[in-house]
Amino acid sequence: MTCHIPSSPTCLRLANDLTADTSRAALLYAVAIIGVKWALDTYPLSGSSQVFLVLLPTLPLVASVGPMGPYYGEETGEYLRHHLAISIMIGAGFMLAITTIWGSLTDAGLAPHMSSFWAYTLWCMGFGIAQSTLFLRSRIEEA
Repeated sequence: MTCHIPSSPTCLRLANDLTADTSRAALLYAVAIIGVKWALDTYPLSGSSQVFLVLLPTLPLVASVGPMGPYYGEETGEYLRHHLAISIMIGAGFMLAITTIWGSLTDAGLAPHMSSFWAYTLWCMGFGIAQSTLFLRSRIEEA
């Protein structure tokens, strides 16, 4: 499907689908991280079962980020391609800014260590904020 007019039903549906899929994956990732942490604290696991359990939360991450590249390559609508690229960059910038600031605070002994699994959650937050803001801005400009 292509998208040439930002406020068309096709564009809005495609953008909403991508944002919803990313949001669902982020929620599944967070729930899986909490569940795995609880399981590891509760049950003494080792070997392949521990590796499997630890890697389980990465499945939603791959499920949401993996298809973005092929989707971007196949999308012929310049508006959606631009919108997705900007959202990905804003998400990455948001994640890098927060993790760099937190890392500096941690190095100075002013903040506790933050696990690296928060990077994906931060990227999703930045990506979602960017998607919402860009579509809201385009709708306001068209009105």
